[in-house]
Amino acid sequence: MNFTEPLEAAEKITLREMHAEHPSPSVRMRAHAVLLSDKEFETNEISEILDKCRQAVSGRITTWRRSGLTGLFNASGGGRQKTLTEEEKTALEIIKKEPRRIKAAIFEIEKLSGKKISN
Repeated sequence: MNFTEPLEAAEKITLREMHAEHPSPSVRMRAHAVLLSDKEFETNEISEILDKCRQAVSGRITTWRRSGLTGLFNASGGGRQKTLTEEEKTALEIIKKEPRRIKAAIFEIEKLSGKKISN
């Protein structure tokens, strides 16, 4: 069985508040999972209640045991890395404004970036 350690009163209060009021739906769901685990609901039951896979629920409960409250939040740096730099995004926006005037766009990008662009 993958249960949490018995929660302290302050933890229960914090988790209940997070479950009810946190702006992130993910954090609310994770707080709910921990509260259910504290009431000795099994992982399969929690996954049914939350409509999440058993592995996700089990992983979150394990993360709670290791990290406490900080384990309820998404780790920074998740997701795909940015494809374009801010400078490249600006260049694309310039081109999108007037796609038929590429030479003018290249001139404007060169002015902004200070780099010579050949076409």
